[in-house]
Amino acid sequence: MNWEPRTVRVSATAKYLRSSTKKANLVVEAIKGRPVEEAAALLKLMPQHAANDVLAVLKSATANAENNHNLSAEDLIIVD
Repeated sequence: MNWEPRTVRVSATAKYLRSSTKKANLVVEAIKGRPVEEAAALLKLMPQHAANDVLAVLKSATANAENNHNLSAEDLIIVD
């Protein structure tokens, strides 16, 4: 019997932010494909103001994954 990893999409959104989406997208592109813990550490060191907003959304999505889908934060990877 072949074992395949579980693929679940977990998301979180931020509303009413006071920065442009272009600036936020530049920050998001820098963390795509990385594990959540590594991405959080990278966001804390980024000088861009949008990094704080992205970090808040990342923490929210991680909490959603842990509480709603019983996933561990060590296994999560940033996709979109």
